Amino acid sequence: MLYTAGLIGFHEGGISTYLRAVLAVGMAALLPGVLRFEEQVRVPRMRLLTLLGDASYSLYLLHLALQGLLLKLSLKLDLVQRLGLGGVYFLVLAGSAAGACVAYLLVEKPLLAYIRSRNRGGWRPRAELQLQLQGPRGRGRGRR
Repeated sequence: MLYTAGLIGFHEGGISTYLRAVLAVGMAALLPGVLRFEEQVRVPRMRLLTLLGDASYSLYLLHLALQGLLLKLSLKLDLVQRLGLGGVYFLVLAGSAAGACVAYLLVEKPLLAYIRSRNRGGWRPRAELQLQLQGPRGRGRGRR
């Protein structure tokens, strides 16, 4: 039903305010059901989706640059004429996700591992800062 409403809204030249409200309420009603389903049924982990989830910060940081690069490349290669707008859209979307995954695997993941290895004991303030926080003779800050 929501899909049909969305198609009607796009066919009519955009999404009306009423249709946006219907879609928002529908999605809000759908979310608790999906979460409940996930609790009750064991959903297998999909490695590709897990990788996309892990690479989400890289995707957030790089998506505009990757999309711009891929769109310029598609114009140079005249892919719009060969594949159509839908094909180019799919290639840019998939290419952005793939580029973010590569950046995650080559940059973000090793950097996080390095930071974790350097910080095995947990974060602790420097000794002079710790003394300032504790106050004289370790009694804590403030007056008695």
